[in-house]
Amino acid sequence: MDPDRKKAILEKRSQLKKANEESKRLNLIEDFLNYLRGLDIEFSIDFSSLAWNWMEETLPLKDWGMIDWSRVSIKHALAIEKIEKTSKACEEMYDFLKVKNEKVTIVWSNAERPEVTVNAHRIPPLIDELTDVDFDFWLVPESRIWCIEYHHSGSFSGARLELVE
Repeated sequence: MDPDRKKAILEKRSQLKKANEESKRLNLIEDFLNYLRGLDIEFSIDFSSLAWNWMEETLPLKDWGMIDWSRVSIKHALAIEKIEKTSKACEEMYDFLKVKNEKVTIVWSNAERPEVTVNAHRIPPLIDELTDVDFDFWLVPESRIWCIEYHHSGSFSGARLELVE
């Protein structure tokens, strides 16, 4: 076989495998994306895990991915007794962290789920839907100056970057 033809076939095969993999990953969050579309919420999808990579490089993470809050000097943690209070907890966390209207990336504990970016002000009413997708998630802003973690135990915690030891 002609080397150029073989190279073209291998490249096409690689592109198809990548598209198939991305399709499988999108299926994991399809209901959530449809929910966003139904509310006419703009979003983007990132398959490269940029926000997670930033978290790994910047924040003190435990082996299983949870932020090691004992190594964060000043933080804000809320215990959520009832799931219906999560939107209010998110708003309180936004106030503590002085969140501005910027893009926020949702990072799921299941790394197979692609990251989704939306405007920060759209997140609080979506918290219940976020917990339907994955039991743990993080919110990472485009500015990379804070991070919020929702843990399935019912804790909602956040810290500004300058507050991380």
